[in-house]
Amino acid sequence: MPGSPAYASLRGHIGKDILKVNGKEVRNMDEVLGEFEISKPGKSISFTLGSSTVSFTPIQLKTEQLTTIAGYVIDKNPDISADLNAQTVTISPKPGNGYYQYNQSEYQKGGMDGMEKYIVLAGGLYEENNSDIWKIEGYNDLGAVLKLAGLTGVFDFIVVPAGGNSDDVQVYRQHLSGDEDILQKTLWY
Repeated sequence: MPGSPAYASLRGHIGKDILKVNGKEVRNMDEVLGEFEISKPGKSISFTLGSSTVSFTPIQLKTEQLTTIAGYVIDKNPDISADLNAQTVTISPKPGNGYYQYNQSEYQKGGMDGMEKYIVLAGGLYEENNSDIWKIEGYNDLGAVLKLAGLTGVFDFIVVPAGGNSDDVQVYRQHLSGDEDILQKTLWY
């Protein structure tokens, strides 16, 4: 993500395979994330990407950085806009957006109404029998939830139309790739 400690070091390597983290060979994203989990903010992390090794020093994400992540993701999303200065996370879908509505145990193509604003109540990954959903009270919460859910390749918004009530709660899915046939696992740092 532009402006992050990782971006300055890694921007010339976007799209390259990560071969090692801190000198330890990794075979997949789970192993990369495992190495991240044992690292500490303020301690340098090195990546071997092909024949290059790059390093950066991560920081502990605070409210400001998580809000920045939410703003970055919303700004890059062609299907919605939002007022990042608002107290409540409210999104405005654009007409013809690529959302899928959850309806009777499956997601069906059918975007949000481009004429309405929606208050985001929660987000994550929603499935009938196995959900990872987190409450969203502010844009910093949205940034944290995007970081947690991005590796699934989809993001599910639990929303209510502005001015609606609890009977109006709806679930919408967005494929981070923009295409339901392409699973794009995404990690924002």
